[in-house]
Amino acid sequence: MLEGTVVKLGELDLVVPRVPLKAFRCHPEWFAKIDSMSGIMQPDDVTAIVSVVYSAIERNYPDMTIEQVEDLLDIGNVGDMLKVVMGPGSGEAGRP
Repeated sequence: MLEGTVVKLGELDLVVPRVPLKAFRCHPEWFAKIDSMSGIMQPDDVTAIVSVVYSAIERNYPDMTIEQVEDLLDIGNVGDMLKVVMGPGSGEAGRP
């Protein structure tokens, strides 16, 4: 298992690593979409967010599906999850 941040999603406690560089190389459009987001989320914003978060989670949980990740993400946790998978540092979610 790769090192990562411990995150509670639903009833699951997951160790979530950072997004792999392969995702940046293979899907630059996901990151461009996230970088350009402002205001109200659009459906293609959600697709990019879920894809990026999934690419990180599947590194430690290869049996988890993208649909399961999409079901676990919500308006309340999506911002924190993006910080976990793309942000600097490590440790538990919510720690500085």
